[in-house]
Amino acid sequence: MNRRRFLRGVAATALAAKGLGRAQNTPRPRVGLQLYTLRDLLGDRFKETLEQVAAMGYKGVEFAGIYGGLSPTEVKGFLGRLGLEAAGLHVSLEQLEHDLDGQVALAHTLGAPYLVCPWIEPQLRGSETRWRGVFGRLERLGRACRSAGIQLAYHNHDFEFEEKIAGQPVFDALFASAPSLEVELDIAWAHAGGHDPAAYLRKYAGRTPLTHLKDLKGRQTVELGRGEVPVEAAVRAALSSGVRWLLVEQDDSPKPLESARLSLEWLRSRGFV
Repeated sequence: MNRRRFLRGVAATALAAKGLGRAQNTPRPRVGLQLYTLRDLLGDRFKETLEQVAAMGYKGVEFAGIYGGLSPTEVKGFLGRLGLEAAGLHVSLEQLEHDLDGQVALAHTLGAPYLVCPWIEPQLRGSETRWRGVFGRLERLGRACRSAGIQLAYHNHDFEFEEKIAGQPVFDALFASAPSLEVELDIAWAHAGGHDPAAYLRKYAGRTPLTHLKDLKGRQTVELGRGEVPVEAAVRAALSSGVRWLLVEQDDSPKPLESARLSLEWLRSRGFV
């Protein structure tokens, strides 16, 4: 199942100073799990699955639309009992535009500082005119989120690096055109798009509060350290670039909890946890 179909199918603290994502002297990033990794387990075993995530040693989770049928207040209380934080919420562009107040309220209740747009539909991209329209929409949403005490970020795939506007990757054109938008760099898709994720973390230092740690063999996601993505170099760059959350994600796995455990153990073995 791809992310856009998944997000279609599933129905905060105030920003500090002048922008949470761009704060200076950022502490060492915490390690969380993007719950898209566990989407097939959460529907029926939401609490049990999050208990296992906490027991592994993850410090937070990033939501991707599944809340186990619990109210926001119940989810917040359950996270607190497990010692987990809500790092952010992935919300489709359509949801952001049609229910921004509701998504902001949810983020505030869960204590999540970030809403993240995770995907742009193919019909909205493919030309400079279409992309410019998307840039404007995201900037308007980013400003509205800031006014409500939440930060909006954008999560990349490979196409933002492969498609170009005036000779530069769409990724760079987007963040140049939308100053209210923060970066959630997915290191695997940056790599698949032909770019060095560590270099991009340094380039957007202070503007990348969230980073997805993901590894690839070809187009298949694998546990960290088992693929071709230079994960260790990317994490080292993240440590000096103001990243607040290192979020493990594996899009597909026959044993997603085991994959989450193995990726966290790899990070431990490198001294990142």
